[in-house]
Amino acid sequence: MRVTLRQLLVFDAIARAGSVSRAAEEIGLTQSSASASLQDLETSLGVELFTRSRRRLVLNENGRRLHPKARSMLTQAVDLESSAVGGALQGTLRVGAGSAIGGYVLPRICSAFLTLHPQVRIDLMVLPSRQVLDGLASIQLDVGVVEFPINRPRMNITPWLTDSLIIVAAKGHHLAAKRSIRIPELQEETWFLQKTDSSVRVMFTTAILKQLGALKIGLETGSLPALKRAVASGTGIGCLSKHVVERELLSGELVELKVRGFAIQRQFMIATSKEIYQGQLQNEFVKFAAHPPQP
Repeated sequence: MRVTLRQLLVFDAIARAGSVSRAAEEIGLTQSSASASLQDLETSLGVELFTRSRRRLVLNENGRRLHPKARSMLTQAVDLESSAVGGALQGTLRVGAGSAIGGYVLPRICSAFLTLHPQVRIDLMVLPSRQVLDGLASIQLDVGVVEFPINRPRMNITPWLTDSLIIVAAKGHHLAAKRSIRIPELQEETWFLQKTDSSVRVMFTTAILKQLGALKIGLETGSLPALKRAVASGTGIGCLSKHVVERELLSGELVELKVRGFAIQRQFMIATSKEIYQGQLQNEFVKFAAHPPQP
């Protein structure tokens, strides 16, 4: 039996992309070469690795068993190459993160990391946190950052940054100048909020409805930039991650309302899979993110 790294590279790419054509494009092969490599791998192993489902190639049981081992071998090969060229980090790191982290925290960290390691490429995907966890479980992602505590035995979980949820308004809003606000004073305010499936919305609603009978919701959106612009218009108030509105608070476009009795904190978590070999690139990125450079 002769299994090559090229065959495993093609197999891994197809497992993630769901098609030979997209996998071939990603790794720089022709479609016919990628198909031939997959066929050679299946012939060498004596089993099929995929089933077809709605024009997609989906891992079967054999493929699911092989994928963690194949990814681990490929990562070890990258580490071997890095050692041979003086230890310089190289390779592609696939990072998934929720909207607050992926849109407002990680871009600066990734940029600083790439400055130190120019041979690295980072594929940063902004996804709902549960899709981040699914991506780690299916080996679509190398590193995930989620916005709520998790307990998954097959994952390495590291507590990361602490975040505060705050109530914000436009600088010209009638509540903006008040030094202290009681929660009942918010009863008649119009709220601009994230969608009901977001972790911020769930935490905010759970906390605020303990003291308010109902919320007057004027706008819901899954877009954080759109939500910030809507609040900045002055028509309504919102609850957002402090990381998300950091620039607007500094510029004065938005102000944090000092609401007595309202305090919500959450812990961001970094996650990696226990089922695959954690390469030098993954480990160095996680260590770097744990102590991000100051802006």
